[in-house]
Amino acid sequence: MKQAPRRLVGLACLLAALVVNSAAAPFDLRGKVIAIADGDTLRILPTDKQPRIIRLNGIDAPESGQAFGQASKGHLSDLVFGKDVQVFGSKLDRYGRYVGTVLVNGTDANLEQVRAGMAWFYREYAGDVPADRRPAYEQAESDARAAKRGLWRDLNPTPPWAFRASPGVNATPASTAAATGPIIGNRNSKIYHWPSCPDYSKIAERNRIYFDTTAAAERAGFRAARNCR
Repeated sequence: MKQAPRRLVGLACLLAALVVNSAAAPFDLRGKVIAIADGDTLRILPTDKQPRIIRLNGIDAPESGQAFGQASKGHLSDLVFGKDVQVFGSKLDRYGRYVGTVLVNGTDANLEQVRAGMAWFYREYAGDVPADRRPAYEQAESDARAAKRGLWRDLNPTPPWAFRASPGVNATPASTAAATGPIIGNRNSKIYHWPSCPDYSKIAERNRIYFDTTAAAERAGFRAARNCR
């Protein structure tokens, strides 16, 4: 087999280094939470008006199809939806999501999900969590287990990483499906619109409810606007 020319090898190494460096660049985002995908993923709208998908670091919440999946999503929504948050970290995952710690009024929302028994401490990726915070995550899970809070009411809950590895389960996060903008539903009409729909921006702010996928909107009892088709 012929070896690649040195200049091509050098170029490949340079590109790889650039990718790693861009993925590892520290970030500090501030914005309003405009959508909740599940118990460990949300979307914010920063001041630059470019929506960002955030994957809460150091935790793994039940998937939508699992027990406590909707409860976990609801708990995160109660914590942060519609509120201004700070997100800091230094990693983008393979889906282009910002992996970080979410603070709302100084409270660590990631930690609160674990403390309430709505997520596992994701030990495989513990390195994503600032070192001084890791003991708190460990203790929060231990306390939730002992108190049988949330998902720990089950004797042997299935971890989401095991659930995702099951045959027939789509491992691609639903939150990436609407990366160009959240899906907006009208609370009154129960009709939803995606970014390319003609009436996407015409829904009154007070009537808006945000979804990350059309499937999520339809599970909530909404239907697509006819002029979106």
